[in-house]
Amino acid sequence: MWKIVLLMLPLLCMQCSVAAAQDVSQSQCQQWKDKIEHYTDLRRAGGSASQMNSWRKKQKEYGDKFYKAKCKKFGKALQ
Repeated sequence: MWKIVLLMLPLLCMQCSVAAAQDVSQSQCQQWKDKIEHYTDLRRAGGSASQMNSWRKKQKEYGDKFYKAKCKKFGKALQ
């Protein structure tokens, strides 16, 4: 019995991640992409070391959300 449960567990986890990825809308992905670009622009303009670190962390935070939600599936629809 336990062997069957252990074999089914990865399949259930894959189902959960697919459902979570489908819940993200194109508009949410667009917002995240805009935030990433905003922090990129701020970093390019320069600032103090603490500002740069803060902006980099925010940029990475939104980038991780963008990646985990598989927003690349929207492709060129994101502007």
